[in-house]
Amino acid sequence: SAAYQGTATQGSVACLEEEAGVWPATVKLREFSSDRPTGKMTVKGISTALPTSCDDRARARRSFRDPTGPAHLVWNLIGLTVLIADLTVTPFVLAWELPFVEPLRTYCGLSLAFWTIDVAITCTSGFYQDGVLITGCRQIASRHAKTFLLDSFVVICDWSSFAILIESGGGPSLSQSGVRLLRFTKFGRLLRIMLLLRIIRVMAIIESFTERILVEKVRKILTMSSLALVLLWFNHLIACVWFYISNSGIAGAERAWTDMFIGREQDIFEQYVAAYHWAVAQVTLGANDIECFNPVERIFNVVVLFAGLILGSTLISTFSASMVELQMANKDRNHKLRTLRRYLRENDVSQGLSLAVQQQVNERINERRDLIESQVMALQLLSSSLRSEVRYEVARPSLLSHALFTQLSTLDTAWCVDFCEEGIEIATLSAQDELFISGGTAKSAYSLMKGSARYTLEVSLVDGLMPLMPAADLVEQGEWLAEATLWSEWIHVGSALAATGCQVLQVSPIALHRSTVHYPDIHRVAREYGRQFHRRIVSAGSQGADFPTDLYVPSTD
Repeated sequence: SAAYQGTATQGSVACLEEEAGVWPATVKLREFSSDRPTGKMTVKGISTALPTSCDDRARARRSFRDPTGPAHLVWNLIGLTVLIADLTVTPFVLAWELPFVEPLRTYCGLSLAFWTIDVAITCTSGFYQDGVLITGCRQIASRHAKTFLLDSFVVICDWSSFAILIESGGGPSLSQSGVRLLRFTKFGRLLRIMLLLRIIRVMAIIESFTERILVEKVRKILTMSSLALVLLWFNHLIACVWFYISNSGIAGAERAWTDMFIGREQDIFEQYVAAYHWAVAQVTLGANDIECFNPVERIFNVVVLFAGLILGSTLISTFSASMVELQMANKDRNHKLRTLRRYLRENDVSQGLSLAVQQQVNERINERRDLIESQVMALQLLSSSLRSEVRYEVARPSLLSHALFTQLSTLDTAWCVDFCEEGIEIATLSAQDELFISGGTAKSAYSLMKGSARYTLEVSLVDGLMPLMPAADLVEQGEWLAEATLWSEWIHVGSALAATGCQVLQVSPIALHRSTVHYPDIHRVAREYGRQFHRRIVSAGSQGADFPTDLYVPSTD
């Protein structure tokens, strides 16, 4: 690229020298398409006919009704923590029949308060249907009717059992009527385990979130850790049920495994460890000295063996698949590095340059780069209209950071959606990648979507013309580069390099002009803006004013 840059610089210097004293007055206006606007579709008609779900989703995402918004994500993370605690504590409390005293009483009260609020939030949250966020109260009520009844029933039963336990004191010495009431409380607390169904919804949301912020390797490690925790929790549940069968006397037998192996005088910790050891042995088919002593225990043992066989094989196969994927990813990475080292060695590349090359490759091979549309094959399955909406929503924040595109979007959102179908491209750059080089013919305007870039003015191109202009400038997210390309036949007078990993929106001037043909009002506004912008380019530098660059054209703010 250095050789190309040198050649381009020499050619541009010659061009400017040939027109010495008159640049930038010689910059030509980029003419709009010769096709006259058809006038067949009015702005008002199109705007009302086409869906504006992109704008609706953008506004709704900032509200609490969006189930994928940041507020709901934080709430679901808290809910997952409370859910895991409930699914761990509730079976243990039921199996060992712990007295309802502090700190258990405080924990149950806080947990119930949380789930009561969660029911209200869930039943007032919107939902997505065919890619559109539905926030109407009637549609939400119809959607959540069944889940609301189930959740409300669980919460009401749990609050009832909580009130009964508070009234009775929750101690072991209760009256006959108190014992009957506590049977209901056990049923209410057992219903809380049904909240396990929520974990599927919560995990789907969290998985979507981790895909956005974590690299593939970290996600795999997190998945394997989650599988290990699921196995530990499953053994905990089995241990609680196994102890409850023996301790509660539901088997109706004279002997139970607790009487023969641990005794009722031992503390709860020793009893739990013995039960958990038995559960792990059944799931992993390991050795254990605890035996069954009645039909109920034997039936439960058979059920656990089958469940352990299915769950164990499923978890192990999933765990193995994740390990293989990690190994394949590491193998591919190591193969690329070995091939690079071999190439550098066989071609006698100097030691200093070789180390620099390997260091940059190591950095870039490990960095997480944002996906672009061409890498997502599933998007090709969408209809052209829906794919255009996706492209517009992705580009919308950067595109509308420009005052002109904000005005054009106000005139007609449908034009913005149509323009994004062919007029934009999104590129992902690593640090030190070139966006454009000085002396090259400009083909696109650029808006920085993420990251930052460094623009360096090529002094040799404009030596003596712009003594007051800075030689280098940092371009931040939301700023534009080479906007003059949209309205003139522009040649870059500087170079732009990615200062960090960044994502860039490229706007094609040809597609921009062509897209306005069927939109008369858009065509008129864009053409007039382009003419005014070009006048400022050619008049720049007169009477001691600044000259235009890729980053700045005087009097265009």
